[in-house]
Amino acid sequence: MTVAEHVPQPAWVGLLRRVWKPGCWLPLLSALLLFAAYPPLDLGYLAWIALVPLLFALAEGGFWRGFRRALWFGTLFFLGNLIWLLQFIANWIGSIPLAFLPWVLLSIIEGLYIALFGGAVALACRRYGSLGLIIAPPAWGFTEWLRSSWPAGGFGWAQLSYTQWKSPVLLAPVAVGGTHLLAFLIVLTAVGVVLALGKPQRQGLGFVLLVAVAVVLGTSQLLFLRALPVTDTIRVAAAQPAFDVIHSSEFEWGGEFEQWKQDRLEAAGLAGVQVVVFPESYQFAPPRPERPPPTGYIASGHRVVNGKVYHTAYGASPDGTVTTYDKSRLVIFGEYVPFRDRLPFLDAFRLPGGDVTAAPPGQPLRVRGLDVVIGICFENLFPEVLRAQVRQGADLIAVLSLDDWYPPAGINQHAAVAVVRAVECRRPLVRSGSTGVTMIVSARGVVLASLPIGVREMVIADVPVASRTDVPGRLHDLFPWLCLIGVIAALAWRKRKPAKN
Repeated sequence: MTVAEHVPQPAWVGLLRRVWKPGCWLPLLSALLLFAAYPPLDLGYLAWIALVPLLFALAEGGFWRGFRRALWFGTLFFLGNLIWLLQFIANWIGSIPLAFLPWVLLSIIEGLYIALFGGAVALACRRYGSLGLIIAPPAWGFTEWLRSSWPAGGFGWAQLSYTQWKSPVLLAPVAVGGTHLLAFLIVLTAVGVVLALGKPQRQGLGFVLLVAVAVVLGTSQLLFLRALPVTDTIRVAAAQPAFDVIHSSEFEWGGEFEQWKQDRLEAAGLAGVQVVVFPESYQFAPPRPERPPPTGYIASGHRVVNGKVYHTAYGASPDGTVTTYDKSRLVIFGEYVPFRDRLPFLDAFRLPGGDVTAAPPGQPLRVRGLDVVIGICFENLFPEVLRAQVRQGADLIAVLSLDDWYPPAGINQHAAVAVVRAVECRRPLVRSGSTGVTMIVSARGVVLASLPIGVREMVIADVPVASRTDVPGRLHDLFPWLCLIGVIAALAWRKRKPAKN
């Protein structure tokens, strides 16, 4: 034994050796790559390989080992992806210290769903070796659906498919089977890369999986193109008022907005626009039937019914008719505080407008002869809300947002969802943001017109409309359950041992 070996090492050296292991840095690398795939960096192509390091870490096997590594990955990713939440909540409730609790808590909760994915994959790898990675795509598809669906989860932020919002060709599987089908293909690509880089006996399978992904993407594009015959074209407009709603009250700018709104409606009427979409919370009182607008428009505000506050969208037509839609999916800690009546310290979360009541699922608004699907801000994260309206018969989708409290990263992440939602629901979409991002999107996911953040303007575009009978198929609803069945079957299957002679 040398003299050097008798010299005691600093405590941090031993800690570094214990922490800096593949089980730590591989999930960290995946978290960084996946973070870069979303805005603000918006490098969507990285999503196709982002999970490769994590899958290498999970391939070592063991449920709890995989659970811990995936939890580490998921929590780190969401802490980075949701960093904008700090400023949003601090602006909303006026307290920076209190904003840390929802940010950290939500990141850990979302990480737990990914931990279930990691545990299942690692358990399969313990049983079948690297071949167990085959269950990663269905495991991700189901757990992503689980964390995104109410009441099992209820926060569908940062789904894998949203990274592809700038690539309409790659979004085609979303139209065929929903967002989780595209997530399945993205994870399957990562599995193919891992196997192709792994043991020689698995490399062939890895290349087969990569070819299969390419075939499915191509086939989905062909099916999508054939399923959207254009039957009509309508002219729509999206307004972006860009008033300072954070640092001033509606009493200061409300009158100026009403005049601006009237000017935009008159200009839209002269331009042949059938419906103008205004952002969330800019309708201070219900439209008055005795003062019909020069063209149809949609705007939202609050209304009180039997002592309950609802967030309501109004559809006003030139003939004086007014239709309503009440928001059914609310923002936790933004529009209501859960368990406020049971946990006294939560009473410190003072919401500017008070707690809002969630309404039952609604139906499309009727505006100037058009049936318009409504998604009020946060509702755009719930595909089942919009799909249910589309299946009732609809011409287009209107998303009304008020993202002023968000930093640019949160605004752009939220806007990206709208592009994917248009493809998924097979309908053109008009998104109006108070200060942005405002845009008009075709049913194929092509952004036809948009406005940059902060500009006070209105944008107009002609959008092709498909047949009302062309609605999202049942595969959208069934695919997560098919994923679950696949995971259960893979974990329950036992290889038979050869009989003894």
